[in-house]
Amino acid sequence: MFGLGWPEVIVIAIIGLVIFGPKKIPEMGSALGKTLRGFKNEINNPTSEQEEQLIDSEKPAKTCSNCRNSKGQIMVTKNQVN
Repeated sequence: MFGLGWPEVIVIAIIGLVIFGPKKIPEMGSALGKTLRGFKNEINNPTSEQEEQLIDSEKPAKTCSNCRNSKGQIMVTKNQVN
């Protein structure tokens, strides 16, 4: 966990408790949980715009594959001519 052991985590928790107080800690934990949940949802459920970008990014790969096939056909034709 980021190179932190239990003693370091306990010290950080105590410092957080002193700085923010016992009333603010649950609110901060709730906000952190909502934020992490939102990030997770965005990663697991891409929007339609992101899906369109993914589809568009796959098109050049297919075109490149077609170019490789065409190059092979050109080489065969070249060998037949020679």
